[in-house]
Amino acid sequence: MPVPMPHDGEKEDQFMSRCMSKMADEDPSMDNKQMVAICFDSFRKGKKKGESMDEKKVKRDEDGHIIIAENVKIVFGGNIDFTE
Repeated sequence: MPVPMPHDGEKEDQFMSRCMSKMADEDPSMDNKQMVAICFDSFRKGKKKGESMDEKKVKRDEDGHIIIAENVKIVFGGNIDFTE
């Protein structure tokens, strides 16, 4: 089950409400305490990512691709699947 991530500028209470609702819809048998823990962790991790990838600080080339290092260009057009 994919865990929602916070949207840019979304407040914690708004995210928690949206996340809890989605989690309950996808797995009605899940305990509320589990949902709170999962959603809070997702919010916290999403905020950390958002802080490090602040759109105002991200360098982009003329085509809008993110520049991760000078003189390096990576173009990817596929999907990445993560497995455990």
